[in-house]
Amino acid sequence: MRHWFSSPLWVRATAPFRATRQMRVQRVPRRFDPSDGLDDPLILRGLLQLVVLTTFFVSRYFFDVLLSPRVFDAAAWRTIGWLGRVVCASLPLLKLCYAPLVPFFILHIWNVCSAKMIQRVLLLVFSCRLTMHIILSNAIVMGRLTKGDVWRPLVKLVRFVRISSGRSSSPPPRWKEGYRYLLCIIVPWMIRLAVLAVIYENTVGSLMTSHRLLSRWRQGGAGEFPSRLYPERGDHSALEWCTSYIGQPLPCSELHLAREFNSKVMPSLQGAFYREIRRAMTNYGLHGSTWHVGHACPDPSKVTTTREDQGWNLFAQHAADNVRLGHCLVNCAEAEHVAAFHVACSRSHECLTKCDDHTDG
Repeated sequence: MRHWFSSPLWVRATAPFRATRQMRVQRVPRRFDPSDGLDDPLILRGLLQLVVLTTFFVSRYFFDVLLSPRVFDAAAWRTIGWLGRVVCASLPLLKLCYAPLVPFFILHIWNVCSAKMIQRVLLLVFSCRLTMHIILSNAIVMGRLTKGDVWRPLVKLVRFVRISSGRSSSPPPRWKEGYRYLLCIIVPWMIRLAVLAVIYENTVGSLMTSHRLLSRWRQGGAGEFPSRLYPERGDHSALEWCTSYIGQPLPCSELHLAREFNSKVMPSLQGAFYREIRRAMTNYGLHGSTWHVGHACPDPSKVTTTREDQGWNLFAQHAADNVRLGHCLVNCAEAEHVAAFHVACSRSHECLTKCDDHTDG
């Protein structure tokens, strides 16, 4: 007697199921290559994603090192919650004042609306549309770079910042010894020391600079504070102060403004470059037609930006004095005339073309 499960009818009825089960069993042993997709070319959108992720993790690492992951997360979530409560509290007020505010906004838009404004808005909209089209395009490839060339280093960077900041509670054993362990210890302390140096430079350093300026004023022989030596703005009583160093006539208020800029503003711009100081002088009222950004130590190159193009070597100088000085080290008498006590100078009457031991710093 045949069993029911060996009958031809049962075999035909269960053939599709048995075939599917055999196919499933055959698919299980297949293994996928872990590098699938990483050999594809890198497109612009992927590069922008890399920049955004790198900026996020590095910025969070900076705050984790200065504070701690727990404190930073608590502050961030409390700030987000506070903003959410502010938005929720302002919605009823907005609904209440919606009707009176609509005419106000319509009149304001009507006031600023013009052909030039419409042109700017349309230009902005079309520029954004073009930018989004470029970003979303898959045809813009970053040279020969592949996804693996940028994403593998990013994974290592993220692993480093998580372990070094203390966010990873159980790091791999290889991160607990060797150069990786040293990096996780040294880099946070380097960041902390750099921040302390910047704070010290902007607090204690500025106070020491002010004390040094006061000492330089007293070494000039007058023994009085600069406000007593120099006339106030608009005071034309002291005519001896209403000329440049070489005798070019100028308003006393303008000379006083230049002295004030050199003595009060320039000590805080020691690391700024030429263009930033030129912009600060113009905003302060010292325009380029009369007042130049002078070099105390001669500029070795007019083509490239050098160390001499920073604030420690620059000061507000009258145009006639700048032309007369030429490619020489500024005289201490001229520096004192415009209150530029932060720059190096020479008390020699000869033309020195380099800052060396003969300078008076």
